[in-house]
Amino acid sequence: MIYAYFDSKDGLFDAVFSAHVQSHLAAADFDPYDLPAYAGRLYDIFEDDPAVMRLASWYLLERAASKPLPAVLAANAMRLEMLRKAQSEGRLTTRYEATAILVLVQAMANSWARLNPEFRTAQPDRSLRRHAVVDAVTRLLAED
Repeated sequence: MIYAYFDSKDGLFDAVFSAHVQSHLAAADFDPYDLPAYAGRLYDIFEDDPAVMRLASWYLLERAASKPLPAVLAANAMRLEMLRKAQSEGRLTTRYEATAILVLVQAMANSWARLNPEFRTAQPDRSLRRHAVVDAVTRLLAED
């Protein structure tokens, strides 16, 4: 039935991943005016559902050479447009270009989820890990 509905296993994966992107955007509630809180919500998503990181890793490993997914392109374009608007309004630092800000915020938010389990036990308190992410994003965006 996969082939009847999706033409291939890759087509099925693309449909699942695209649906995930849409639900992830809604759950994370991207806010260019409060990126530390956004990073905290992303952190929570990665902590609460480890499958999210597995799906994202699989996409990076297996689909990177494929045609970009419209859902991913649209999500990135929307967030970058919002960041650039916040920068032009003077409400977000211009020390970094919008793309760099988005990449760094997302990297900080998923940093703990990407660590091996043995290292994660070095900081077993979830609230302290989350605080570190939110604080790091706050400091990243602070004006000198």
